[in-house]
Amino acid sequence: RQLGKSALLKMAKMNIDNDENHDRAVFIEIKGLNYERAAKKIGHELYDAGILDMDIDTTDWDDLSRAIKRRLQDDKLPYIPYLLLLLDEADVFIESCEEVNFHPFDALKEIQSVDSKDRFKFVIAGLHNIIRFKRDAALSNNSVLTHLTAITIKPFDKREAKQLLERPLYYLGLRFPKDKQSLVSLILANTNYFPGLIQLYCANLIEAMRKNDYAGYDQVDTPVYEV
Repeated sequence: RQLGKSALLKMAKMNIDNDENHDRAVFIEIKGLNYERAAKKIGHELYDAGILDMDIDTTDWDDLSRAIKRRLQDDKLPYIPYLLLLLDEADVFIESCEEVNFHPFDALKEIQSVDSKDRFKFVIAGLHNIIRFKRDAALSNNSVLTHLTAITIKPFDKREAKQLLERPLYYLGLRFPKDKQSLVSLILANTNYFPGLIQLYCANLIEAMRKNDYAGYDQVDTPVYEV
């Protein structure tokens, strides 16, 4: 947690949705939802986003998959060159999929068979211990999971974390003097090298520096301020 998984998904949506190619990307949080409730929410969200032309109310992943495939093949509605489905907070969803031999993943994979142009892709984000997909179970059931790839979002290493901490502050006129470099190590240790926590710390640091009874930092007139 707090490593920026949701931020990455939202950035992908922002970069892709309604771009110059008229591609579409939909971000859906399915926190606490099992595979049936997730299907229902996804159907509604795709309708609200203007992907589906009918508000499908189903817990059946085959019905949901069929509706998405029909939409991508429909030449009467505005053409969707590429559709990216981003499912966040999917821990309960993935766990519940084991009850049905991970069939929802098969249904999602089936949408990709619409044509050979890779017009549909999906990303499912969850915690590291969940996202391993219980590979032994998947292998024993000949599941589509074995054909999917997993990316682990990790804490920064020391160099990356130090850069994230110091570089933006540097351009804002804030410096860690050489004899106070132990402060940098202390901050990184307390934030556990998590990028989200480093950014939160820096935001609060700037607010503290702006107080007149402290440093009186002015973001318009920025001489060097030492932390």
